[in-house]
Amino acid sequence: MIVPKPVVEEHVRRFLMEDLAIGDVTAVALPDIIARAKIVAKQRGIIAGVEVARIVFELLDVDVVESIADGSAVSAGQVVMAVEGKAKDILMAERTALNILARMSGIATVTRE
Repeated sequence: MIVPKPVVEEHVRRFLMEDLAIGDVTAVALPDIIARAKIVAKQRGIIAGVEVARIVFELLDVDVVESIADGSAVSAGQVVMAVEGKAKDILMAERTALNILARMSGIATVTRE
């Protein structure tokens, strides 16, 4: 079963509201500079949640410029996703995106083993 994108977006909005409820002091302090960031695998495993993480970044106007596919095997140090946008927007999105990727990839890796 594939979950419709509007349903996923609604859940992601709730996740962001929860993660950003008190604000991100670091992000607010940054000037409006354009930055690029990479999400890198810490260990080998199976990546899952890339499409949901993409929605997190897109909802905060951050462009995903590179990503690997859900279900891909990765090695430690491999780039999973690269993003570009205002530094403060990247910082506001990154915690939620990383939480989603870590949780879903952990489940996918254990399931594959």
